[in-house]
Amino acid sequence: GQNVVAFQTGSFYVKCPSGSGATAGQKAFASTTDGSISFAAAGATVSGSVETNFTARNTCLAGEIAIISA
Repeated sequence: GQNVVAFQTGSFYVKCPSGSGATAGQKAFASTTDGSISFAAAGATVSGSVETNFTARNTCLAGEIAIISA
């Protein structure tokens, strides 16, 4: 019951998933069920997720903060 603002460009802080981190340059994938973020190579297939136009700008470990931008 709350409004959501969707952004197509910009830079944002996200928490790396608990099971993995991110490497600078990887694409951000958004879960189609809960919106959580995961990271993989551009063009990869991530089960239950869609590739976004956002890219990780720094390398981080699981649970750390990543900067993504598009």
